[in-house]
Amino acid sequence: MTHEFTLPEQEPKRRSKAARDRGDFFSAFALVILLAMVTVLAMIPTDLMTQVVIVLSVYIGLSIASIWRDSRFAQLVFLSLVTLISLRYFIWRSTETLGLSDPISTVLMYLLYGAELFGFMLFLLSVFVNVKPRRRPPEEAPAAFDNLPTVDIFIPTYNEAIELVAVTVSAACQVDYPKNKVAVYVLDDGGTDAKLSQSDDTSREAASKRASLLKGLCRRLGAHYMTREDNRHAKAGNINAAIKRTNGDVILILDADHIPTADILWRTVGYFQKDEQIGLVQTPHFMANPDPVEKNLDMFRSMPSENEMFFRQIQCGLDYWSASFFCGSAGLLRRTAIEEVGGFGTLTVTEDAETSIDLHANKWKSVYLDRPMITGLAPETLSGFIGQRVRWAQGMVQLFLLKNPLFRPGLRFGQRMGYLSSCLYWFFPLARIMFLIAPLAYLLFGRHIYNVSAEEFLAYTVPHFLASMIFANAMFHHVRWPFIGAIYELTQSIFAIRPLLATLKNPHKPSFKVTPKREHLENDFISPMALPFYILLFVVLLGFVGGFIRWQMVPDERDVILITMVWNTLNLFALLAVLGILLERRQLRSTPRLPSSLPASLSLADRTIDGELIDLSIGGACFIPYAPDEIIGLGGRQTAQLVTSSAAGDRQFALSVKKLEARGGPEPDELGLVFAAPNLKTLNEIVSLVHGDSTFLDDTWRNRPDTDDAVDALGFLILSGVRGAFGHLWLLVRIMAATLRDGLYRLLGLGPRQTDRAEREKRAGSADRAHRGDGPHPASGPHPASVGVTD
Repeated sequence: MTHEFTLPEQEPKRRSKAARDRGDFFSAFALVILLAMVTVLAMIPTDLMTQVVIVLSVYIGLSIASIWRDSRFAQLVFLSLVTLISLRYFIWRSTETLGLSDPISTVLMYLLYGAELFGFMLFLLSVFVNVKPRRRPPEEAPAAFDNLPTVDIFIPTYNEAIELVAVTVSAACQVDYPKNKVAVYVLDDGGTDAKLSQSDDTSREAASKRASLLKGLCRRLGAHYMTREDNRHAKAGNINAAIKRTNGDVILILDADHIPTADILWRTVGYFQKDEQIGLVQTPHFMANPDPVEKNLDMFRSMPSENEMFFRQIQCGLDYWSASFFCGSAGLLRRTAIEEVGGFGTLTVTEDAETSIDLHANKWKSVYLDRPMITGLAPETLSGFIGQRVRWAQGMVQLFLLKNPLFRPGLRFGQRMGYLSSCLYWFFPLARIMFLIAPLAYLLFGRHIYNVSAEEFLAYTVPHFLASMIFANAMFHHVRWPFIGAIYELTQSIFAIRPLLATLKNPHKPSFKVTPKREHLENDFISPMALPFYILLFVVLLGFVGGFIRWQMVPDERDVILITMVWNTLNLFALLAVLGILLERRQLRSTPRLPSSLPASLSLADRTIDGELIDLSIGGACFIPYAPDEIIGLGGRQTAQLVTSSAAGDRQFALSVKKLEARGGPEPDELGLVFAAPNLKTLNEIVSLVHGDSTFLDDTWRNRPDTDDAVDALGFLILSGVRGAFGHLWLLVRIMAATLRDGLYRLLGLGPRQTDRAEREKRAGSADRAHRGDGPHPASGPHPASVGVTD
């Protein structure tokens, strides 16, 4: 059964405030009435047959509601019916399935119940948050330059590569805004007085060299270099120190790897002029490269990226309740608002959410504009990805403990629920691990911790599970495929539990750690984080052995055994997918590609070829000729000139190309172009071409492949997981065989092999890549800004 409620991407017209208030009042009134009816129906005790009739009636109602899915009332009915199914399940679960047994079984029973209750709370909060996602039109700045607010662009940096920072600074210095109204500041926490005077000679010299390069970069690009005495309070302290030394009306925060488009200010500063109580305008984070899950399972651009559920849906839902919050970058803040709350928060390691709750508690409003206008980088390795997510989890748990939104004075009810949803989500590792071990408690040890019959399971549990899927699919199908969230959560859970428990014990303990970016991986390798998952996989497989034994020995419980074995099978497929993620695929590309659609011409010594650029990066581009036969024989030609124009057609670019690579077999149909290493002036041209227009980013988001078929999504995920797990195990077998062979040679005294293990693995990885047809992209190689930074 498919249910889809797609809200318009942008409000078709602006209504008056009075009209919006009336609409909100009637929506709220209808929702209250419907929820009251749902609660009454959910509490009516019934026998199993009546429960089945209720479930069937609800699904008929969902089908009818889906016919009028553009109707606001139909959407409320849909949410109410889904809630009814789950609420009936939990009332039944709480009153009919819990009890006391032996101490171990009792503890496990209530831990599982607690994990389910946690999931149900998140479900209810999600329904509340997403009841009416708000899609705002851009509030473009007026043409009267004299009335524009002044803007300071802050780019905090610590240890990021100079080449990476150079691109962000170049783009920031080229934003479309009056030059006398904007200033760009590079806030270097890697060049503080403390860093430049540390005792270790190597570290001191590295910090001094990096600071010198950054100063020169800022001077040539037109930015201001700024540092401070020490590194107290990490990123928040860095920004707070800069606030005291600058005076712009509005502050745009950009991470060092977050490259802004030229229109980011024109589409946002108008909000501050429209309403003096707006303290924050947040925009999305568009990731140009795959995270380790997408890369290692080969799912990048086959489905929406992992962060899009938050930035394309949840933030819009929070915005309706005036609860959208700052996300650390790509957000603009009013200086007076930040000064009023005492600067950026320093109590937690997620200074962004902490600062937002301070602003909201002090009656400042927030705005979320769901148009991507920055391009960022996701962590390339699993260790970097896990480190980032653990910090987020610790920070949100700190926020829950130290500035609890339920009791924080000044917050509205909707804001309390929004922050509560965001904070509670990060307790998921505790629930996720419980769902993994629960079936094993019965299959291996006979612990009855989920006391239901097969009939009850079909009447209550299955409808609840399906209702949760239908809700997630209807609300999030365009931003998150079914089941993929469980894979992300399982991957993180094993490593997040200890930091999570440590934070609960001492919420002041966590410290800020910078997420590494642009980690180049020369070869495929198995993540050093794999061991816990080997153990889990072994125990889950052992659970099947226990299940088969119990099937023969306890025939009266075969219905329970079958249910539990199905549960264990789902966990097995999830673990296989994680094994695929733990096979770290090589990462040689230095600059990720962005989709484009620009007419272009390639000028050679003897002719000019017309075509289209279908992707761009700082290092190169992919060129599709209108007449493919024109590029036959061009592979390897060293020089050419690429001529193209901006998406708006208001600016022309002429870029030197140092290498061409024909692709597509004996009759190639595209050319890979590698740009000549530029100086800083040429770098500005390339950055403006690649990152100047947000249209391509927005179009990419709106045209992501989505699915409303959970079965297809599950099949795709299982196939990806099994394929990845096979590759993981095959590489593991080769490594073990090589190790045994080396040991045997040493034992027999035959001397070392001709090549060491690292070299063998490198060759094996190259062979695998050749088999997969996964050669380096022509835009790979040294970062083109590396020459420009030092010339």
